Amino acid sequence: MQGNKLLISIIVLLVLPSLAYAQTHLEETSSVSRIVGESPTEMLRQMQRNGIEGEK
Repeated sequence: MQGNKLLISIIVLLVLPSLAYAQTHLEETSSVSRIVGESPTEMLRQMQRNGIEGEK
């Protein structure tokens, strides 16, 4: 009986920190792209394109 309590205590001590860490790190991430151009007109043209460069 004492061995079971010790085993359960060890499992709880090993599992709880990982659950707490997972709960605090549930945040969304987003990607960021960069618009490059020599003039505002070129930048606007890039934003209006549907595809990405290199895509056929």
